[in-house]
Amino acid sequence: MKTYYKLIQGDCNKIMPTLDCNSIDLLIADPPYHIEQSNKLTKQNGKIMSTSSAWGHWTNDSFAEYDLMIKQFLIYASKTLKDGGSGYLWLDYSKVGYYWGYLEQIGLTPRNSLIWVKTQPMPHIRKTNYRSSYEQCIWFTKGEPRAFNFLKQKEMKNVFHANNTKRTTEHPTEKPLELFKWHIEVSSNRGDLVLDPFLGSGTTMKAAQELGRSCIGIELNPEYIDIIKKRCYGTTFLDRQVEYDFPEVIQYAN
Repeated sequence: MKTYYKLIQGDCNKIMPTLDCNSIDLLIADPPYHIEQSNKLTKQNGKIMSTSSAWGHWTNDSFAEYDLMIKQFLIYASKTLKDGGSGYLWLDYSKVGYYWGYLEQIGLTPRNSLIWVKTQPMPHIRKTNYRSSYEQCIWFTKGEPRAFNFLKQKEMKNVFHANNTKRTTEHPTEKPLELFKWHIEVSSNRGDLVLDPFLGSGTTMKAAQELGRSCIGIELNPEYIDIIKKRCYGTTFLDRQVEYDFPEVIQYAN
């Protein structure tokens, strides 16, 4: 068996239309949540700061711009997914119902809402609300799921507990590796092709590597591209041949 890993730098809504239709077995998408605010606090690397300082520049976009970006990539996802392919879309909890409805509008089938429970949630600095202790995603399919590998009963709850403090990179919102391995193991088979349009710290690609799946990852930020290459590129495996590709995509990156 041979697997390949392709890393593309650029805007996913410019790159995804260049991918072959009906070519992707599994989509994992963890886009920005658009919840960063200058007046909300969090703790990062031992320092208290605003969520906008901790999590990036995404607050510069209006919700209308953010909404257009999410809807565009979902339309492209519906075209690139194979019939029977699955997708996992991570969102802020306040947006799950909204985009659940949009997935139905474009012909995809939302099937469940999954919860990641953070075993070590951040403290609430101002003590004016409950602590944020979970994140949520939608599992959806394009038609009837082609791959659904039911694991042990205890592993198939729609609630997944994982540590949220053990990051392996400098990415501010890195998801646990075991969380994305769970998605991949359940909703794809060895040799399948996984797409992540917001690759971030490279967790999806790393999980795909460890489980014998190929992966295409798209990432806009050049700093995160360097993180991904250090984390994922060059790894060899005894059970298969591996090919790595980092194409020149200047025409897509603007």
